[in-house]
Amino acid sequence: IALIVIFISGCQTTPSSSQTSIQKPLELQPPQGKTSLVLIRPMYIAYGLRGLSIKINGVPSVELSNKSYSVIYVDPGKQKIESEGGFLSWSKKEKTIETDEKQVTFLLWLIEDGSYGYATKVENAQWQVVPEGVAAQYLNGSTYVPPASRK
Repeated sequence: IALIVIFISGCQTTPSSSQTSIQKPLELQPPQGKTSLVLIRPMYIAYGLRGLSIKINGVPSVELSNKSYSVIYVDPGKQKIESEGGFLSWSKKEKTIETDEKQVTFLLWLIEDGSYGYATKVENAQWQVVPEGVAAQYLNGSTYVPPASRK
């Protein structure tokens, strides 16, 4: 058991010194003419061995490790969120949503089986749009990961 714990601990992505936590909710607000996607990956111990690579509308946008999040500004309209990575093929998912200008949309990577990371039905993992109050519970104490440059 000790070797498993050491292995899992050694494989998890550690935050870089450039990562900081957002302190003010106003920083989630998008600039003029944009919409904000707040992508949140909670702590799932058993499935935290690899980062979750995320594309927005086909553009590589961010890689999230356990207990991290990113804020990505995009043009309003249809948003296709694609992700893959993680420990097994369960993480290859996509979700399409519609957004309006100046909107802040919270998306949570969620395994819905109540097991707190020891999921038995990982194929149920998916991106879910959640209200700000739910997102706030996961954002508290999470590490901010800056998005990749979107060109």
